[in-house]
Amino acid sequence: MAGTSRTGGRALRIYLVRHGQSEWQLAPGADLDMPLSPLGQEQSQRLADWCARGELLDASSRFDVGPILVSPLKRARQTADHLVRDLGLPVDTLPALAEAPFRVADELPRTTGPLTLPTGESSERYRSFQQQVGDALTELVRLATESHRPVLAVTHGGVIKTALRTIAGSDAFSATLYNCGITAVDWRDGRWHVVHVNLWDHLPPRMRTL
Repeated sequence: MAGTSRTGGRALRIYLVRHGQSEWQLAPGADLDMPLSPLGQEQSQRLADWCARGELLDASSRFDVGPILVSPLKRARQTADHLVRDLGLPVDTLPALAEAPFRVADELPRTTGPLTLPTGESSERYRSFQQQVGDALTELVRLATESHRPVLAVTHGGVIKTALRTIAGSDAFSATLYNCGITAVDWRDGRWHVVHVNLWDHLPPRMRTL
């Protein structure tokens, strides 16, 4: 469970989990709301088993969660089904956790070198999506505050990467996220703390798919 900071503020923990592998990842097509593949179902069960055991995250804390939120898209809902069954917790749908209907990377400005700032601006539709993700983060913090428990959101790679960019205040980076990988952030003392990015302890190598 997230603890307290050295200044006494309680850390509000948010877990952002990417869904299991979808059928679309195996055969991309026009239908952007496809279900999990058989491997995606297996990944999701591995995730649920690991979460239910309350595994160690580090030397001083174990995995713990209260409210579960999920994107309305099939692949996320099917992933969440495994968590709900194993953890015995209810789940609510949060529309703001839905994936962008476009390839996010194509909408971001690029840099001319590894230490230079991006040139140009992100697209209007990316900025709209970023606002959606910001709304999701605000709601997740609210739920963590009210429940006094960590919150878990089953969502999508584009959402998680955009959340990290929003937290960092920069569009100049991305991240590699496996299916069913766990990213954890804390809201504490008026700032964000990135705790884990793409935690994959629960996934054997053959299940670490992109």
